[in-house]
Amino acid sequence: MAIGWILVNGVWYYLNPMAGVLDPGGNPIPEGAMYVSAVTPDGYHVGVSGALIGR
Repeated sequence: MAIGWILVNGVWYYLNPMAGVLDPGGNPIPEGAMYVSAVTPDGYHVGVSGALIGR
């Protein structure tokens, strides 16, 4: 079983070994994909790499 971040068809996913399912890292997003160049539901901005920019 894969554990941690994996790249599938150009989209990053985080696999949670405890649950054995896709885990988006705290905030549910469509299909478990990582936020990129977006604003999270709690108001945080993330850049093109998915790194936190700020609120």
